[in-house]
Amino acid sequence: MHERLAVTGLALLCGFLFCATSTHAQEELPKFEAGAQMTTLRLENLQENPIGVGGRFHYNFNRAIALDTEISYFPESPSGNFGETLALFGVRAGKRWGTIGVFATGRTGVIHFGGAAFDLRMSEKTHAALDFGGVFEYYKGRRFILRLDVCDLVIPYGDTTQIIGILPPLPLVRLGTQHNLQTSVGIAFRF
Repeated sequence: MHERLAVTGLALLCGFLFCATSTHAQEELPKFEAGAQMTTLRLENLQENPIGVGGRFHYNFNRAIALDTEISYFPESPSGNFGETLALFGVRAGKRWGTIGVFATGRTGVIHFGGAAFDLRMSEKTHAALDFGGVFEYYKGRRFILRLDVCDLVIPYGDTTQIIGILPPLPLVRLGTQHNLQTSVGIAFRF
């Protein structure tokens, strides 16, 4: 089921890439965008919902297609939970209408589980990550952007195991591939 969702998302992204065209009649779009964001991540297997902050940088090839990069950090709690760092890069493709834009994203990268609690709970702490989702942008003038992202962050843990419970015997569970909801709200400036 989740693999079908990932394949469907990738097919939609490819469709946007092949169908997207630049509009020559409109004002030239600045090539660069940089911004900050607040992001949440629902880690299904770990039953955690960290909130983090991050930054993003984009290079606009044209009005429809851009290189999309971001890095987010989820601060460690006093109990040693959280502490993840997520870095992604890929493509954003879609359409702009006046003051709004709607896009699909497809990105790849890594996630690192850096909190002290992960030393005890997971056999491997750094994993590849794939991100498929949608973006809504609101443009306030030529330079200022408000952005909302809703994505499926796919983490293929492979043979990584997780310790479940606190009382012996401590069972190990193989994590496999997990789908996780990631949402972000941010601002950006074009230059």
